Amino acid sequence: MSPFAISILLHYYDHANDPAPLMGGQRWKETIDQLFADELLTDDDSTNQRQFKLTARGQVFVVEGLIGAPLPEQYWRMPNKEIPHANAH
Repeated sequence: MSPFAISILLHYYDHANDPAPLMGGQRWKETIDQLFADELLTDDDSTNQRQFKLTARGQVFVVEGLIGAPLPEQYWRMPNKEIPHANAH
């Protein structure tokens, strides 16, 4: 999944009542179509304006898959100071 698709899902997680953006372009349309095909996003038919909302599957993906994922931690690995076989002749 692209960062663009993730940003769309996060937007509709936080702004469920926003109207569908008037964005165009092939990339936007393909991404929205894929989110619909993956059953992560759907139309909200409760208004006169076209609005999107996350499906139940989309909610689980965002909450458990994205928000619930632990942040990576950085660890420094220090090489051994002893060089194996350094004294072997």
